[in-house]
Amino acid sequence: MLLRSLSFLTILLHFSSPIHAQIPPPTAPPTPACNPFLTVCPSVPCESSAATGYVTVLSPNITTYFYVGQPIVIAWEYSALTDVATYPANNVSVWYLKEQPEVREEKWTVVGVVGREVRNLTWDMPEVVAGPGGVFKIRVVPDSVDNSLATGHAVSCTPPGWPWLGQVSFRVVRPAPLQLDGDPFPPAMSSTVEQIQTVIKSLGFWVGTIVAGLVGLWVM
Repeated sequence: MLLRSLSFLTILLHFSSPIHAQIPPPTAPPTPACNPFLTVCPSVPCESSAATGYVTVLSPNITTYFYVGQPIVIAWEYSALTDVATYPANNVSVWYLKEQPEVREEKWTVVGVVGREVRNLTWDMPEVVAGPGGVFKIRVVPDSVDNSLATGHAVSCTPPGWPWLGQVSFRVVRPAPLQLDGDPFPPAMSSTVEQIQTVIKSLGFWVGTIVAGLVGLWVM
């Protein structure tokens, strides 16, 4: 009888114990599909469109120059094939490069980044960048897409209406300082000036003497 009671109690305790549900581990968020128009996607087949546009840099240009310290207005527009309602999709970056033939690996430096609808930027070139002046290059790069990798990243394909980057050169000039020290007249001119001054003094003496004599006669 005792054994039967213990077996019944064991069965009762087994079914009355709490049941713990199995909670599955959290799953990682799905990886977004690679967009071949925004980056390089080796596994995504695509073809570049032939109907692409480009950026036209309106100012500055190679026919104009700026003095050191003068603000440089950088302005651009897009060609007719550009789908301006869609591109640039995010922003536009502006870069500069100073031409230095003695430097083997020239590097571009960003001037600034503006919104997708902005088409100009004013640059106050620092003195350390201007230096003695020289020829500079400007690049306007939509969405940082540059297959040369110099001023952005590459993409696998280009969609219809995409604007390729624009580039232009311009010149910065540092005026020569004015020479204010020393005699403003060369030696030969200085001698001539001195002679003229002597003649004027002599004439003044004789004119004064004649006038004084005439006044004395009139008084008498």
